Amino acid sequence: MKCINCSVELVADEYKGLTIRTCPECENIWVEKDTLREFKDRTDEFLCWVDVDLWKKDEHHIVTRADKNCTVCKEYLYNVDYRGSHIVLPVCFSCKGVWISAENRKKLFSYLDNVLTNETLTGYLKEIGHEAAELVSGKESLKEELHDLKTILVLVEYRIFSKIPVLERIISGFPK
Repeated sequence: MKCINCSVELVADEYKGLTIRTCPECENIWVEKDTLREFKDRTDEFLCWVDVDLWKKDEHHIVTRADKNCTVCKEYLYNVDYRGSHIVLPVCFSCKGVWISAENRKKLFSYLDNVLTNETLTGYLKEIGHEAAELVSGKESLKEELHDLKTILVLVEYRIFSKIPVLERIISGFPK
């Protein structure tokens, strides 16, 4: 498989237990749908509940056809501006892969980190509702969905204690 930018053969690299394909010239990586989710989750454990569904119809994504074809299935690639963040990722809707440049990796994880730090308590509570619905719908495995739900609950706890530090002192004084 060759890089869409340099046409150099990709090499298999290991990243936190995942195998990803990397261009040795420009450091583009090719990741498949499930690998992207794992890549995100292993980069930051608190991002597990944030969906990066580039293939899912989302009114916040801006999608345009790219001038390149997928090197895996030869179908057209589409540039997806992830949730209007101005982070444009070439995506193949046919084989569900995405090309991520080194620059876009930094931008994407910085954007996702901002989602974590800027989410309101109300927003987290809404996400708990979404995760509860996903428990029923079975989008991911029960174990993964419970982990996502637990992560949001931990983030809610952090948010509450950061806004009301006296509450943390009171609770930490309770006998265990």
